[in-house]
Amino acid sequence: MGAAGLPDISATRRNIAMLVILLVQILNYADRFVFSVLIDPIKAEFGLSDFMIGVLAGPAFALLYATLGIPVARLADVGNRRTIIAVSLGIWSAMTMLCGMANNLVQIFLFRIGVGIGEAGATPPSHSLIGSYYAPHQRSFALAFFSLGASIGGMLSLYGGGYLADTYGWRWTLIIMGLPGVLLAIASMWLLVEPRPAAKLPPLGEVFSDGIQLAKKLFQKPSYRHISIGFTLYAFIYFGAGMWDAAFFSRTFDLPLKDVGKALGLAMLVSGVFGVLFGGWVGTLLAKRNISWMTRFSAFTVLLAFPFGLGKYLVDDFALAIVCTAFANMCVSGFAAPFYATVHAITGEKDRAMAIAILLFILNLVGMGAGPVITGGLSDFLKDYVGEESLRYSLTVVMLVIPWTAFHLFIVSRHVLKDIGEQPAAPVKS
Repeated sequence: MGAAGLPDISATRRNIAMLVILLVQILNYADRFVFSVLIDPIKAEFGLSDFMIGVLAGPAFALLYATLGIPVARLADVGNRRTIIAVSLGIWSAMTMLCGMANNLVQIFLFRIGVGIGEAGATPPSHSLIGSYYAPHQRSFALAFFSLGASIGGMLSLYGGGYLADTYGWRWTLIIMGLPGVLLAIASMWLLVEPRPAAKLPPLGEVFSDGIQLAKKLFQKPSYRHISIGFTLYAFIYFGAGMWDAAFFSRTFDLPLKDVGKALGLAMLVSGVFGVLFGGWVGTLLAKRNISWMTRFSAFTVLLAFPFGLGKYLVDDFALAIVCTAFANMCVSGFAAPFYATVHAITGEKDRAMAIAILLFILNLVGMGAGPVITGGLSDFLKDYVGEESLRYSLTVVMLVIPWTAFHLFIVSRHVLKDIGEQPAAPVKS
């Protein structure tokens, strides 16, 4: 082991491993969100309502994604994280390809469940590896680098998915999007670094028992309780609105998917990369003062997104709507790295993967599972009153949850120092 208990890994190997983790995260979001570009073509082929599309986008993916995250995370706490990431990537990539081969609604529903099963094994072991690679005051920027995957993957799903859908159809889009993950899964077995010797794997029943006990311990901390609520609300907004954005812009402004995907994908990429890197940089500076300031910054960035989030659905000009989208995305992207660094500080090394999995279980089951369904169902309900504008007003209602999210993050900043057993300290030198 090197300094500060970190593994003795060369800078080159560490950088290669972090690049692989980033690529895995990019494919995680690309394969997850490409479905959002394909909503209307799939809806037309299978004759579905917005509510049923919401079921495919949300619960079909989120149910097992959320549930399996807990046993996978315990495996990540004691087992080989490199293997877990590689196997998970291979599963979800293959299932994404199979979604493109589905012949009926039942098949695509089951394959979407398969995508969720695979992706359940990506985030907890990735967070755990990053925590092993970097010292606490370095993690905010490392997590910002990791969080770039959401923006880049989102761009690939929108830009690439929109072009592929208009050129080759939705089926070939899913097949093409899934193929790189199968190849990366094989390569990652050689490129990722697992610095920790594997321990004996516990029985599955013990895994869930440990998860329940850890959850009880974590939820005794006010900071973790409010982080869970705040992040769940954030996920409700992110998935409830984000999964429908391409369909909204295409329907509202009568544009082909490749044009919507190009504009939306580039806007999300540029704003997301800037927001994530800026948030990681500011988070690192604030963490040297004390971690409560880092959490406060997350709350401010979320709240700042509110007017832009409303604007992108209420303006009648496509270019202006894209500008509002970019600013809203920049704000919420800035919150991600400091937020995750706060969770790392609250949980500690031993149970970090499991603590992240418990958090993801709640936010994915409620936020990802319910968000797209509620948005789609509300759109169907409002059709009798506002006609083709129903999706616009449904998405506007979802945006009203943003201040509620920021409120809980502000509460976290009041409790986090006490919950991690620290007092404001002198700046930490990097």
